[in-house]
Amino acid sequence: MLEPINLSETEYRSLPRIANSDLTELHFLQMGYAVRPIYPSTAQFGTTYHQLILEPEKPVNWDLHTEKQRHDLMHMQRAWQHFLSLYQQKGPFSFSSTEQILLFDQSTPAGSVACKAKLDAVGFYQDQPWVIDLKTTSAASLKEFVKCFDKYDYDRQAAFYLDALSLKLDQPLHNNVYFIGLQKQRPYHVYVVDMNQHPRMMQVGRQKYRNLLQKAVRELENPIGWRPSAWGA
Repeated sequence: MLEPINLSETEYRSLPRIANSDLTELHFLQMGYAVRPIYPSTAQFGTTYHQLILEPEKPVNWDLHTEKQRHDLMHMQRAWQHFLSLYQQKGPFSFSSTEQILLFDQSTPAGSVACKAKLDAVGFYQDQPWVIDLKTTSAASLKEFVKCFDKYDYDRQAAFYLDALSLKLDQPLHNNVYFIGLQKQRPYHVYVVDMNQHPRMMQVGRQKYRNLLQKAVRELENPIGWRPSAWGA
């Protein structure tokens, strides 16, 4: 069983462990890309979306959103509820835990590195635990949604989170990751991607995060090397 770890968002982000988002920052810096902060309104939209799906009983402060955002978020929640009415028993959509924090050590050829992951949810289906990750999307179809996985490194995130859960449970989990993508505009389609159907993508994602972790180990060994900006929080 997974033990709950209660940390605020600031406490979690500042933990001196490597998260998947830190690997994104390292990748951007090494490629010479600017690390762009998330706009506050975009971050709040995502936070409320997660709350409506993961904690629907919790009251929402709608004053934090524009009228259009309120309209879209409420329709997204209704689309999800309709999806559940049809498919709740056909996948890991009854979550056993949400906002699950995992602290673990991941080995690399360059040495072991302390890591962390914050899973949107863990669900069980056919006696197997599954990583559940929620995304908002503008994709007009399921195929278009899947095409963006490499662009946004969802494949790397899937492998990183899955291996973290496997380590914590001491259990091989195949490719047990479900992405739930919800259109943030009409017609508010729900896209579900079972990564067991994309084994090659999982292999590529695993290679991505392992290569970056090796680079992170070397940076952390360097007294003047890169450190995740979140650690300064």
